[in-house]
Amino acid sequence: MRRGWRLGRCDRRGYHAGMLPIGFKWQSIFGAGGHGDANALAYLHYPVARLDEKVGGGWIAALYYPNGLTVTRQCTSYAAGRAGCEAWAERHQAELIATCQARHDAWVAKQTWRKS
Repeated sequence: MRRGWRLGRCDRRGYHAGMLPIGFKWQSIFGAGGHGDANALAYLHYPVARLDEKVGGGWIAALYYPNGLTVTRQCTSYAAGRAGCEAWAERHQAELIATCQARHDAWVAKQTWRKS
């Protein structure tokens, strides 16, 4: 660890950023401005995967597929879950981007006060 660099609450040892696809980011599960750890992987502020801590310890990843199916996976550690979510997002990147973009376009279309 570099001198003068503090490990944040959502940064864990052993996790290497760099697998994250372009446009995706980790945010709070309550949204970009929400409180709490950055445990939700999102595109255009729409969550596509998230990590949840189990009551007895350990982590679970919830993967939100573009077809509406949600799949949960057990994680051996926080870093492994985060890396797994990023690898999954990389594999499904095209579908996730298309789905999030469609959701965003539908939301913008409902905003009648906006000028196109």
